[in-house]
Amino acid sequence: MLSLGHLSPSTITPNNLQGLLIEIKDKLPKYLELTNDPKENLWFFYRFLTCSTILYDSRILVVISIPLLDSNNKFEIYQAFNLPMPMQKNHTNIGMVAKYDLDVEYFAVNAERSKYVLLKQQEIQSCTNTFTKFCKIISPVYPINLSKNCITSLFLKKRNDIDKYCRVVVEPNSVLPMASYISSGSWLVTTNTPLRFAIVCEKYKQKTTFTKIINPPLNILALNETCTATNDYLTLLPFYSRQSSYTLEDDPFTKVIQNYNLTMRKLWKPFHDSLPKFNLTELPKELKNIKEIPMDNLIYQLKNLQTIQEDSSFPNWVYNVIYLVISLLLGIIIFILCKYRKKLPCSAKRGSGCKMQNVAPKYDRVSQLVSAKTEGDVNTSRDVPSAPMLDNSKEEVANNLYPLLKLAEQTVRI
Repeated sequence: MLSLGHLSPSTITPNNLQGLLIEIKDKLPKYLELTNDPKENLWFFYRFLTCSTILYDSRILVVISIPLLDSNNKFEIYQAFNLPMPMQKNHTNIGMVAKYDLDVEYFAVNAERSKYVLLKQQEIQSCTNTFTKFCKIISPVYPINLSKNCITSLFLKKRNDIDKYCRVVVEPNSVLPMASYISSGSWLVTTNTPLRFAIVCEKYKQKTTFTKIINPPLNILALNETCTATNDYLTLLPFYSRQSSYTLEDDPFTKVIQNYNLTMRKLWKPFHDSLPKFNLTELPKELKNIKEIPMDNLIYQLKNLQTIQEDSSFPNWVYNVIYLVISLLLGIIIFILCKYRKKLPCSAKRGSGCKMQNVAPKYDRVSQLVSAKTEGDVNTSRDVPSAPMLDNSKEEVANNLYPLLKLAEQTVRI
């Protein structure tokens, strides 16, 4: 045992150890004390005392480390269970839960409630050891009356400080139901629908089975030793201990449920005040990949949504078929209109083009006749026509133009 650094009766006899501890106790100042009474519980020191060896002058010296307690700094260790609160007025299947944003899980408060310590991770294991009941604290000690921390405000139940220093965060994609283990077979169950648990207990080779219903939104499920609770959503495993079992007259966890309604209303009050008609059955895409979001930001995001579409009782494939049929009908109508409008102008142009081929030579001929007769000296007197040959061609041009105009009129009527 000496090689392992653990103190044992073979290293120092009980009489020698007891005499050494009593001598140390008598010489300690008033504010320091031993971790236990060496006269009544000597074996306690053998269980946790450690030692080391030093080779000195051909001898092995055994150095025993004996911890001393400061009687002026006695603290109680607390663990904060950050309970997720589902929406009380939630008539949908959205699993949004709200909770306080706490910086630490474990903290210590002195008996006078005047000082507190926020425990670090390396301190938690030693300070939560139920056997030793003492630990070395390396974190600073703060005055509790000047605290601006959320966890101390909740501990002292100061409503004004809670509103001022506690920030509420929302987990928009939580999977409900959920359960958190407290201690000694007690589970904290959060759900938005009633849960029926089948509880099976095995004791002395006998199996007993019964059911228990957990109502939403939050409740405590206390299991005895060897008991397992199961339903379609989750299974709560049993616990075992070598100590005798007993039943507390006043369950300390019932106070959590008694204070639940007040806390839940306080957490979700800003949400319901800002969104009194909230009835979404599915969260927007912007919130699906977010683990948690502050309550103020969630309200802002939901308010800025331009349209909130409610889920219909029809499946998605019905909408897809309707969209496909409407698209096909619109395509057919557009195709028929384009084809009809393209065919009508083309037929009109084709007919007028043929007639213009016959008209063009006639106008060319007229222009030639006019230019031929205007060469040389021209009599400007109004008694003699300036283009005598034009009179001879009037009848011929009229005869040619009349059938063309008549044919064009028939074409337009068609």
